[in-house]
Amino acid sequence: MKTALRIAVIGSHCTGKTTLCHQVRDTLVLRGYDCRLFEGIGRRIAARGFPLDQHCTMDTYFAFITAHMTNLAAAPSGISLYDRSILDFAAYVRANANASPGFDEMLVALCRLSLISFDLVYYLPPEIILVADGQRNTDIQYRSEVDRCLVDLLEQLGAEYVSVVGDTPIRLQRILQDLEPLLASSWSG
Repeated sequence: MKTALRIAVIGSHCTGKTTLCHQVRDTLVLRGYDCRLFEGIGRRIAARGFPLDQHCTMDTYFAFITAHMTNLAAAPSGISLYDRSILDFAAYVRANANASPGFDEMLVALCRLSLISFDLVYYLPPEIILVADGQRNTDIQYRSEVDRCLVDLLEQLGAEYVSVVGDTPIRLQRILQDLEPLLASSWSG
């Protein structure tokens, strides 16, 4: 019987990842499954005074790497749901174009390592309108560039992932349908 399941939900900013992750977690918990959500890395890093988005520094990048890899290593038994992964982060680094080729090479290696750890990867394309909330970047061209870099990275890595489109209820239904056979065959709630 499987004791751990790791699910990553990835995409550029303002694509509905956090909302979807909360709904997946809440649904699984209501069904009796142990599900932990890893979220909020960017907000925690910003709260520590690190600049985000196009203003990231190498110190910001190292803080992100540390947080992502710590979350991956800390996954308990049960279901671990990741709102973002090192893959998202690498896409931002590429969109910012302010890191050395050697740093990018290291990120690609970390992405490969994290992909081995994930059982399922869901990609959310930018379908949602950007809303100014004082936290998120509202530059639509920047979001498009991050998204392009993420899709390019997934292709470069030959990653297996599922693109999930539509509103939140449709996305939730898709993920739960994918989980049904996994949970029924190898999990006890």
